[in-house]
Amino acid sequence: MIIGITGGSGSGKSTLTNMLNQKIENSLIINVDDFMHKFLEVHKDEIIKTLGLENMQGYWYNYLGINFDYIKTWVKIIENDIEESIKNRIEENSGIDTFIVDWAFLPLLDFFNKCDYTISITCDLDIKLNRLKSRLAQHRKLERWYDDALMNRLKFTSLNELGYQTMYSIDNSGNINDLDSNINRILKRIRKG
Repeated sequence: MIIGITGGSGSGKSTLTNMLNQKIENSLIINVDDFMHKFLEVHKDEIIKTLGLENMQGYWYNYLGINFDYIKTWVKIIENDIEESIKNRIEENSGIDTFIVDWAFLPLLDFFNKCDYTISITCDLDIKLNRLKSRLAQHRKLERWYDDALMNRLKFTSLNELGYQTMYSIDNSGNINDLDSNINRILKRIRKG
């Protein structure tokens, strides 16, 4: 079984996937960000040329989310590599019963339609912004991101808010007990088939 998880930066995808992983026996998380960063670097020159960013100033990731068309373009460029990496990870772990695939941009991949179940997680913009700033500060990357780039990242990574539908949706207010209850409700439905 494959469960696809999507949601904007700072919405709680990692918390959701970790909780699912703990609740589902013999499951494995595939965090697509691990592949994304690698393939963004591999295809950096092609992405920059395709997006017309040859004269950019500053941290190049800031430019990837200027608008949603840019995101769809660079995701398309790395899509085959990403999907091949997911497929390989699944094949390498053939003894696993459930794969939890986590990526904000998962709905932009053909792979999304191969998921048995899909879940999006959302939350208030201020909560997402605070979580994102905290995470970037932890990794000493906050100074690289200007305010407009942060807001674009929050706006354009929330694909469920841009009309991409999932089977289930969770509103993550930050209350871990509410999140746990919502996960249990969804798992009950999934287990019923």
